[in-house]
Amino acid sequence: MKKAFTVLLAALLCLSAAGCSGFLDGEYVSSVKYEDELPVLTGDALVVGSYYSLRNALLAMVDAHQAEGTLRFTGYEGEVSEDLPRVCAELKNENALCAYAVDYISYDLSLIVSYYEARVYINYLHTAQELAALKNIGTVANAQQLIFSAMQEEKSSLLFSAVGTTLTEAEVLDMAEQFYHNEPMQCLSLPRISLSAYPRSGFSHIYELTIEYDGEAETRAEKRTELRRAAASLITQVEGESKTAQAESAARLLAQRCDWIHGSGDAINAYGALVNGRAESDGFALAYKALCNMLELDCLVVHGRMNNAPHSWNLVRLGGQYYHVDVSQTGAESPVLLPDSLMRQNYWWDIEAYPAAADFQNEPRAEKPETETESEAEPGTDTEPEPTPEPEPEPEPSPEPSDAPQPQAQTPDPSPAP
Repeated sequence: MKKAFTVLLAALLCLSAAGCSGFLDGEYVSSVKYEDELPVLTGDALVVGSYYSLRNALLAMVDAHQAEGTLRFTGYEGEVSEDLPRVCAELKNENALCAYAVDYISYDLSLIVSYYEARVYINYLHTAQELAALKNIGTVANAQQLIFSAMQEEKSSLLFSAVGTTLTEAEVLDMAEQFYHNEPMQCLSLPRISLSAYPRSGFSHIYELTIEYDGEAETRAEKRTELRRAAASLITQVEGESKTAQAESAARLLAQRCDWIHGSGDAINAYGALVNGRAESDGFALAYKALCNMLELDCLVVHGRMNNAPHSWNLVRLGGQYYHVDVSQTGAESPVLLPDSLMRQNYWWDIEAYPAAADFQNEPRAEKPETETESEAEPGTDTEPEPTPEPEPEPEPSPEPSDAPQPQAQTPDPSPAP
């Protein structure tokens, strides 16, 4: 008993020094205002004299994970018989730690001559060892990095406390999807995540995440090794080229290696594209993102529509300007780096969610030679030459393209290959 109350006293000292609970720093600052609002440890009982000291006494017991203890109401300001059940209900329904850790609080209240004494019993839902995994991250704005780290380490659960507006499961799934799209070599598939918040309302919460991954951990590790090996073999073929040439060559090599299929599973991730050689647009986009990461190219995965069907592709940044790259539609002769103006003909995407890409139609163009051919017509115009009754003489050859991306006259075939 003495040992239990020593632990409880330490929790009370934490409340007194920091004005908070040990698990949820900062939550109870407003509740500790005066000396008489802190319970006093006397013998084997906590002496409380007000509503707030009663609240803090019960919080100290929960914070110390104490199963039972005695409260002595001496000179109490208020009705003990009314305040005690009220405080127990408030803590269970409104306090984050109690909402998560406590199953129920019961008590035996007795009148001893001139004061009340209550024997309190707390039944817990989680052990002290389980609660030791609780991380305090400050505000919900810091949750993203914590979730990224958990996914990188393939943790199956995550427990943290934070203050701020309530974090929703949809927001957590968005964070997980962002990591999946940013690190396709590390995260082979989007895990399934469920979120529970304690309590359901208020400003401070404890969040419990359950994370489920596809396949066994050993299998996932083997697939990551295969993926890195396949990507490295492709990267060696573009070493020594300029950044623009690397962006184009990597797209063409990936398009040559992978066939378009409609499917799920590995078909929608980087592994399917680089290792199996079969993927749909999601797989192409994630594989290209993986290659760009290795080449240290700034690249994004874009989700939108092509010809009114869901479709994914990339935005790659070269020389301070973004360009669209759709590897799934890249042919041997088709252009790789596309401006917004050409993409708008067959594609739709949320322009507020992604940076603007190059638009050659709005950029100054060099003066064309007098021997201009039909293939050098403005983007968006019909590039098919008009039939003539007699053969025309061959035009003078066009200047060789420079390393920088040049305007293209045609968009790639928007229909997926069978």
